[in-house]
Amino acid sequence: MGISDTNVSTSYDLASPGKRLLAYMIDLSVVFLLVAMEVALDFLPIPDNSFTRGFFAEVDNVLLITALAYFCWAMRCRTGRR
Repeated sequence: MGISDTNVSTSYDLASPGKRLLAYMIDLSVVFLLVAMEVALDFLPIPDNSFTRGFFAEVDNVLLITALAYFCWAMRCRTGRR
């Protein structure tokens, strides 16, 4: 329980270290899954069609950017910055 700068009493429960570790492991597994999908996409036999190659290159980029954005969002939430 604490008093904020507006003299309003606040109370909230903090997460235990075990819950924080579990949340961190879930976040890392999501990032690992996205990066693994991005890497696996590089080993698929893609036809020499220029449209297909371009499509898979864009999907590759979207997966990588999504993994980075999710990791940054999870780190912001973990440190209390929303």
